[in-house]
Amino acid sequence: MALTNGYLAKVNGAAAAGEQPMIDAFAASTVQIQPSEGAFADGDKTKLNNIEAAADVTDAANVNANLPTKVKDIVMVVSFPGAFDTLTAGQDMLEVHKGMIFEWKNAAATLILAEQVLVANDTGASNGTINVEIGGVAALSSALTLSETEAQGTINTSADDVATGDRVEITNVTNGSNADAEDLTVRLVWRLT
Repeated sequence: MALTNGYLAKVNGAAAAGEQPMIDAFAASTVQIQPSEGAFADGDKTKLNNIEAAADVTDAANVNANLPTKVKDIVMVVSFPGAFDTLTAGQDMLEVHKGMIFEWKNAAATLILAEQVLVANDTGASNGTINVEIGGVAALSSALTLSETEAQGTINTSADDVATGDRVEITNVTNGSNADAEDLTVRLVWRLT
């Protein structure tokens, strides 16, 4: 609320007479204190109007919607050092070979890439094969044959989604002829949904 000429005259008159000036009371809500950065412009208020109520910058929907695509990718690399395909076919390599189970702790995501590479092939006629399972369902449409040449599996688009708490497994589908392939690395790339 600005001081009008009438108010200024009252204040000046009271001060000249040595009296305490009496100013009419007004509601504090009508006063806008000017910030140190300068006056609050109408355009600034319009910008603030677009902020949602109880905005949460850590909310998954808010964060994912504003991330560039590359930032939405989660890369998971699992390595199995030494000879690994001595397991019985169908066993979970994460649980049996590494003594661990991978439980998905992130937001919901979709598997977009699965690839493998060996340091040394099986010395027999054929290498073993693996698959990736999400919640016990094969995420690759066919088993991925292991080799020293990096190879990608074909994603099963009806079983490629993972949710918080799902178990992600690398399973040994078949053994190599001599079961002595070495140093398997599996790389899985997930896109947050």
